[in-house]
Amino acid sequence: MTNLSLQKTLTTMIKHFHRFTYCFILGLIIAGCNTTNKKSDTFDYISIASSPCNGKCPVFQLELHNDGWMTFHGSSNCQKTGSFQRKLTNEEMSKIETYFSQLTLKKDSTIFPTPIDANEAVVQLKTHGKAYYFYGCPSYFPNILQKIGKELFNLAETSKLEKTKKILKFKANLPKPFMRPMIPFLPPIEEK
Repeated sequence: MTNLSLQKTLTTMIKHFHRFTYCFILGLIIAGCNTTNKKSDTFDYISIASSPCNGKCPVFQLELHNDGWMTFHGSSNCQKTGSFQRKLTNEEMSKIETYFSQLTLKKDSTIFPTPIDANEAVVQLKTHGKAYYFYGCPSYFPNILQKIGKELFNLAETSKLEKTKKILKFKANLPKPFMRPMIPFLPPIEEK
């Protein structure tokens, strides 16, 4: 074996070693990241607020606690308007918990796009003492989060909620709409 072929062989081996090391380190990083994406089995509460859209989107606030108590305030485009509350049955809670156990929570908050004519929603989930927020158009939320929201809204709309005169305070509230500053109109200057 000549010095040139030995040098080429060593260079090739070093390149393969670097590639292997790079892939191994990348694999460790990815594996470490996956451990932070945990599935939750229980929740402390789920709170949802939804805004109007250019159509007939329901405007409501809803909150469910882990003891089964649900509060609901329907503002417009809802079958029930006003403030309501009731305790969910064990079967209803079991269904929500099953959906919740399939939800993978990655980071503290996630912002999703909102088309100009769509409604916005904010969802706050609290599990094991940590709160997670989702904000944007519900159509862009993860499928399992959409199922949780639809199930809770349907329970509020179709079940026998008790009307209440209590002022309900919700953890999830939509922020006030952003207002762009108005630029004063200046008429064009006419030259004479």
